[in-house]
Amino acid sequence: GAGALRSGDGWLPCVWMRLCCGHGFAFALLLASSTALLSAVAAEGWQERRQQVLYEHPFYGRAISYEADVEPWLRGFSPGARRTCDTDRRSRSLRVVYLIQGEEDVAEKEAAMWSPDSEAFVLTFRTCRLDAIFFPGSRLAEGRNALLAAALAQERRSGLCYSYFTLLDADLETTPPWPQATKRFEAFLQDWGPAVAVPAAEGGHGQAVANVANLSSSDVVSPQSV
Repeated sequence: GAGALRSGDGWLPCVWMRLCCGHGFAFALLLASSTALLSAVAAEGWQERRQQVLYEHPFYGRAISYEADVEPWLRGFSPGARRTCDTDRRSRSLRVVYLIQGEEDVAEKEAAMWSPDSEAFVLTFRTCRLDAIFFPGSRLAEGRNALLAAALAQERRSGLCYSYFTLLDADLETTPPWPQATKRFEAFLQDWGPAVAVPAAEGGHGQAVANVANLSSSDVVSPQSV
């Protein structure tokens, strides 16, 4: 499944734990050579940016553990703790981090998620990959907490706060497809500013699909109610 948590000072850890303990929220033929060239340049751009971010991130390139890597970051992210990133700049633009957990190939999803104002971090628990955080043997809640810790580490490195932490499983699909879904979801977050947003889930067990086509106020929890 998938869901987005609004970033803030003090209340987010409680919301995070509630979601961690619950059930997870779980491109087209190019006809013109000019269109193909533009698409190739765009793809290369996000891959280069991802490579730079992951190269500088402390969680990549090795196996991590809860005690040594995850817990220290979460301990510092307690209610009332001051964020180390620029909260004033956060309010000027929407910054979203996508936190993906699972073994599936998510390159197509990442291509739709990476932008100047958004990043994506992937965590695996069985396979060590260059493009993913490797937390061997981790369970759902442990993996999601590790992804949160990775996002907090990136906030400190960049000096910029995320507006939303978006949690999803690696096998999640969307309606409409990912390139349109991420833009629509981020526009929805920008317009409504919810504390928690969870698009409607479709499909049965083993086929998670998030419907982002008709988001409304019924998909949000207001900051005042958290």
